[in-house]
Amino acid sequence: MKRVITSIILAGLLLTSCGNASITTESSESSAETSVTASSESTPESNPSESLEVSDESEKESILETFVPSTSEESEATDQNEIEESKLSCTEHSFPYHSIPSTLTRLVDADEYYEWSESLFAESDTYNRSGEDFTVTAFVQHFNISREDFTAATRGWMTDEKMQNLGTTQEEYLTKYGYTDEQIDAIYSGDHAQINAAFCGDMAYYSETDGQLYSIYWLSDHTAEDYAAAGLPEAEVTRILAAAESAGGQYAALAETATVQVQAYADVAES
Repeated sequence: MKRVITSIILAGLLLTSCGNASITTESSESSAETSVTASSESTPESNPSESLEVSDESEKESILETFVPSTSEESEATDQNEIEESKLSCTEHSFPYHSIPSTLTRLVDADEYYEWSESLFAESDTYNRSGEDFTVTAFVQHFNISREDFTAATRGWMTDEKMQNLGTTQEEYLTKYGYTDEQIDAIYSGDHAQINAAFCGDMAYYSETDGQLYSIYWLSDHTAEDYAAAGLPEAEVTRILAAAESAGGQYAALAETATVQVQAYADVAES
């Protein structure tokens, strides 16, 4: 796995980017700095083409290359395919949390970035997710990036013309790819609960009571009694289960594992 991550990071650094594949695209009519770096693990992130409309087809293809992250399934050697299929990526958090755009990585020394990012993919967590500690918050803290520099790097390229070329608005872009005002506030707050609230993923529920995220991973290895003890809304539990089923693959497998307990919890809620 280390060899795979190393090769991905090396490729990313050639584009002045992070330890996952980063793509920087400059269209023929626009030089938008629209780099997006995604986790090296495959994610159920939807295809950006669904939300982008560009008049020129060649420009659209160029822009889409910027948005669509290079995943492990696309960029790794074939002898690693079976290994990577058994890996899970984090859907507990939203996309921007485990991604670092090249506009940020350009702020730091490439060798130092390489060493830091590589070290974070050495092991997998309890749910077999590697790179869980590879986060934008960790990047900011490790390299002591000021809020002023962070904002300038992630938003400085966003002119009205470039947003128009992408067929989206600044607000829509920041919401999907990072970073909204709420997310930046959270990154610099140092508050775990605030970070969880700002970066809660589609397959998770943020609890205002304890500031924790309750995800499909958590649901899959806890009981209906645990759901009740945590005070999880039945509707949210059902929503998370449906999102995991819809994502397919091992997320659907997690949903299947949780189904009995989710149904038991729903039955109690109805009674």
